[in-house]
Amino acid sequence: MDTAESMDAAVSVRPYIDNALMRHGQVLYRSILSNPLQWGDFATRLHSPTVLNDAVIHLVGKWNSLTKQEKRGMDNRLRAICERKAEQLYKIKGASEIRIAGHIPKACWRDASRDTISRVSYSNDVYMWMAIAIHHQWFHQVVGIERRGRDSPDGGAMLYKAIWEGNTSYLNAQDYANFHNLCPMSNKARTILYDKIRQMKSEVRKYVKNLVSNKTQLDLDALDAGEPIDHLLCTEMTLEDHPWNDSDSEAFVPPAFSDDEDDDEVEMEGGIPPGVAAHTFQTAFHPPSSEQTVEHS
Repeated sequence: MDTAESMDAAVSVRPYIDNALMRHGQVLYRSILSNPLQWGDFATRLHSPTVLNDAVIHLVGKWNSLTKQEKRGMDNRLRAICERKAEQLYKIKGASEIRIAGHIPKACWRDASRDTISRVSYSNDVYMWMAIAIHHQWFHQVVGIERRGRDSPDGGAMLYKAIWEGNTSYLNAQDYANFHNLCPMSNKARTILYDKIRQMKSEVRKYVKNLVSNKTQLDLDALDAGEPIDHLLCTEMTLEDHPWNDSDSEAFVPPAFSDDEDDDEVEMEGGIPPGVAAHTFQTAFHPPSSEQTVEHS
């Protein structure tokens, strides 16, 4: 490519280089996974849709953990695409988090014109309402206080994957220790409550389904255990996102960095603030193989 560009012959050699790369299959896609910055820059020169798509998907998934220096060093067209896609994904994740934070199972709904809305009617669902309160408190704790959702360095990847897997991936028996110190319950009551919480977990999974999908060409099942995916792979790429297909050059001009921004810092806001007291629920995630579990599209 360097030689071809120096001779104004890039148009002639691009298809041959792209075809040669495609023949490497999963070796190529693993290489893009390990170094999406350089592959993304190269893809904009090569006009390779497949390489650019995979590189952008990985970069957007890692966006919160990239340093400003890394972003400054990107090809301007590539950074403009990533900035736009990261902003879109941030809004999508926000909408998903709002739905999870406010979810009430249909079994608790009431129609005043048709259903009984007496105190007895609601008291019959007391364990379900307890489960709703526990799940909501846990989620607000993780997202609002610990910032492990869309604002976290991993962009919420571990949280969304744990919610998608459900079951004992979060809020397992050990995570209730502090709660039961405050609110002791009989074994039968605990069993009923845990069953209702499992129902809550099952119902909110749908809100993260698209976030844990795999839009890359990477075969996740073929990855070794030592190759974890610790970011989201759900960014949608279209032909209009390729700079060589769009005549609007302004669409591929990234926003300028302000002069006072520190190039060496990573834009991280996640984590538990220092000095915060112990929470009612533990928020560790323990899904099996969680770092590689995504929904195949």
